[in-house]
Amino acid sequence: MVAKFGWSGVPCEKEHSTCNGRNEMCIGRGPAWEADDHGFKSNEIIARRQSDKAQSLWQDNGSLDVTGKSTSLFSCALLKALI
Repeated sequence: MVAKFGWSGVPCEKEHSTCNGRNEMCIGRGPAWEADDHGFKSNEIIARRQSDKAQSLWQDNGSLDVTGKSTSLFSCALLKALI
């Protein structure tokens, strides 16, 4: 899954989340973006993946220190209003 540039569908550059050096129009989609459920299925898939990985890390090495920044963000926009 890769972010796309605006309405063109051109993939954004993965390393910097930009398209031609700009990031204003890079729009990400969830893994189930085609489902007509207001993002519920995508949220469920992403949450399951995060949970599974966290449990796996804990089971492999429960004393592993986590360092650095970690961010998880979900934003929903009614794009139909923009058309």
